[in-house]
Amino acid sequence: MKGQAVCMVHGGKAPQALAKAQAVMELADMRQLEQRLAAGKSWQDFDYVFTNRKGTPLEARTVWRAFKRILAKAGLRDQRFHNLRHAAATLMLSEGVNPKVVAEMLGHRKIAVAMDLYSHVTPAMQVDAVSRIDAALATIRRG
Repeated sequence: MKGQAVCMVHGGKAPQALAKAQAVMELADMRQLEQRLAAGKSWQDFDYVFTNRKGTPLEARTVWRAFKRILAKAGLRDQRFHNLRHAAATLMLSEGVNPKVVAEMLGHRKIAVAMDLYSHVTPAMQVDAVSRIDAALATIRRG
C-alpha cells in the first residue's frame, strides 16, 4: 500500500486523524523522492515506504539507534523497541478500539493471544471500570 495510510480511529476523530496520517505519508513520499533523485542510477526500488538513501530496506540496528536517540531527546527512560507494540495495544484498547481490530493490527488471528500479550490495564481503565459498575448498580437500585 505504498503512499496510502490505513488509519483506525475512535471517538469521531476520523477526519483529523486520517488527514494527519495522510500528511505523514506525503512527507515520507516527498523525502523518498528527494532521495531517489539524489541516488540516481544507484536507487533500488523495493517499494517500501521507509528506506535508506539508496532505496534499500532499513537495517534493524539503524532503526534501533534512531529509536534510542529519540528516547534520549524526549527525556524518556531507555526501553525495548518492542515495547511500542505493548503501548500501541494499550492505547487502542483504552480508547475503545475493538479488541478484534487490535488483534488484527498486531498480526494475531486470535483475540486472546493479543490481549494476553499486549494489553495492560492502566489506572484510568480501572477507574473507568469501577465507574461503569457504580453506574450500573445505581440504575438497578433506582429500578
